[in-house]
Amino acid sequence: MQAKTSLNAEILESSLILEGLRVLLVEDNEDTQLLLTFLLEDSGADVAVTGSAYEALAVLEQTQPDILLCDIGLPEIDGCTLMRKIRAMSAKQLKQIPAIALTAYSQEIAEKEALASGFQAYFVKPIEPIEFINSIANVLNNSYCTNPARKARTAI
Repeated sequence: MQAKTSLNAEILESSLILEGLRVLLVEDNEDTQLLLTFLLEDSGADVAVTGSAYEALAVLEQTQPDILLCDIGLPEIDGCTLMRKIRAMSAKQLKQIPAIALTAYSQEIAEKEALASGFQAYFVKPIEPIEFINSIANVLNNSYCTNPARKARTAI
């Protein structure tokens, strides 16, 4: 079996790690949307992108992604508030969706707030591609260890 072509040779080795993964990316910066979508799709993920918390909530009413990647500094409703809303939803799958906070804020207080609101990990931009993809895989692996039923839904 021949490996797929990747523009980043280091991601090539782990590219199957996100194969078939359904990602909801909530990011208001168009350049960051493009970069992250490229990295995720290049690693095999299927990506839905929204630019606001309201759009993300609408998507979540219609589909169940395997992981949520969300900017903290969103307009109107910030990422931590969105995460608290998701964790309060009645749908069990949404309450347990693995989630990574994305932010340009590197202060410890911002990280603590993100983790307290329900994110499993905190990632400071700018994004380093290999670390970013590996962080997603780690969050998913940890989620599967604590909730084995999730593994049946996602090919990793």
